[in-house]
Amino acid sequence: MLRCIMINDTDRGADCSTAPRKSLLALAGKYQNGKSTFLNCLLGGMYALEGDGTVTTKHIAKYTYGEYREAKLFLPDGTIQVLSSPMPDQIPKQEKGSTIQVSVYSPVLMKMDILDSPGCGASKTDDREAREAVTYADMVIYVIQKELDFEDVSFLKDITEHNKYYTVILNCLDEKAPDDADAKQICNAVMAKITTEHLDRNYLPLSKEKQVYPVNLLWAQCALGYLPELEHRRKRNKIKNFMEQDNITPLSLLEKSGFLSLRSVLTNLVALSYNIPSASMLSLASGITEEWTSELLKTIKGI
Repeated sequence: MLRCIMINDTDRGADCSTAPRKSLLALAGKYQNGKSTFLNCLLGGMYALEGDGTVTTKHIAKYTYGEYREAKLFLPDGTIQVLSSPMPDQIPKQEKGSTIQVSVYSPVLMKMDILDSPGCGASKTDDREAREAVTYADMVIYVIQKELDFEDVSFLKDITEHNKYYTVILNCLDEKAPDDADAKQICNAVMAKITTEHLDRNYLPLSKEKQVYPVNLLWAQCALGYLPELEHRRKRNKIKNFMEQDNITPLSLLEKSGFLSLRSVLTNLVALSYNIPSASMLSLASGITEEWTSELLKTIKGI
């Protein structure tokens, strides 16, 4: 039942083999690296609980398209608990063997479903949940804030051993721009480690120029304006000097964050990749640029 819920919109026991199929993107990474923030930016709202210094996501949650916000808690005994219009902190802690599906009215989810998983490195239970999420996914986004360490490499080996396609994004902190020298150095070091550890077999770069994609999620969430007022003000204060010095508007801040181009490439890649034969996936990915979609469609359709 768990895999059926994760892969298909079959919350009442329908036959998984005949249910509609969308690509499934899993978000992974060490705790407090920005997975839930990345998810909220993608969906354009406060749907997953974000944290600052504490472990937040404690379960696998599937986010899928719906006309209104609703959460369904699937319990081990087969019963379903429904929550209408829940805020992130109102979703109950899961029982062992249960899972959560959250319906969200977001255009991104018309092309794919998304799994948000616990951050690895916090506890053995969280590690197990995070690794389980990977087994369901068509593609994995691994979020980092610095160069890869032993725990990161171990998790990426799991992804590779499960033969899952994945990519890595760098969440730049505070006033660090995605295109500055420090970010580029970290991205280059991460890609070098992926290569030397032989983890590049199923690696999908989102851009030919940015094989590890840098983005400033703090800038993105401040520009998108989905945070509660007090939280928005607190986070804006972190970058206040930067914004005032350069006279930056919310739109220009969003562009500078790198998030707009990342979202565009990612949604197209995930939506299309499920229909591409695996043998040709990596050869197609090697030529990816941020305007690659039309050429990729021609390749798929044999034009």
